[in-house]
Amino acid sequence: MIHPLFFYFRPLIYSSSPYNPLSYIPFNASSTTELMPAPTTTQLILCTFCTLHFLKREYETIFVHRFSAATMPATNIAKNSAHYWILAGLNLAYYLYAPTDISASWWPAALNADLNPTVRYAAIALWVFAEVSNYLTHITLCHLRPEDGSTKRQIPKGYGFNLVTCPNYLFESLAWLAVVILGGGNLSSLIFFSVATGTMMLWAKKKEIRYRKEFGKVYRKKACMIPAIW
Repeated sequence: MIHPLFFYFRPLIYSSSPYNPLSYIPFNASSTTELMPAPTTTQLILCTFCTLHFLKREYETIFVHRFSAATMPATNIAKNSAHYWILAGLNLAYYLYAPTDISASWWPAALNADLNPTVRYAAIALWVFAEVSNYLTHITLCHLRPEDGSTKRQIPKGYGFNLVTCPNYLFESLAWLAVVILGGGNLSSLIFFSVATGTMMLWAKKKEIRYRKEFGKVYRKKACMIPAIW
């Protein structure tokens, strides 16, 4: 809910009132008479994509994923909440929907998604491809695990899995890369992309080691998450 709230309540969140602790525009006498610019097309797309991504995650949690344990350690709850509510929520939303040019100063103007439709459509295509591909890999993983909650493992094969050990992480990383592109290299998106991708790379490495330990030579050696690199 964080992204839609920030997007649709922009006039309140970015108000230049001295009583607003979240004021994005420093308060001064002249700013009180200035109208806040409407959100750009790219900002609308960013809000839509971020919201859809997490709605997809909710759907997968309820209908797709099969968990071997019914509970989660308390420390993980705090860590996960901080990652999603702060880094993916407040951090991204506050800066991506600001009433200013959200692109980083070093980002080439030719790659500005609001000025170059080709960049915008390419990023949209990348996001859709990545999200659909990520969903397909989750379906594959779902079918590997018995419905009785057993922890018995099988070697995943098929779309994406013949390329890397964890294509689900690869595709999710590509989806957030599309957000970085749409955001014009905005620092908040770069921070989240770096943390999320780095974390998934570590998870992929651990899974590669586990597969190799469990299945030995039967498991064909391949990159963990990024083809030919990691």
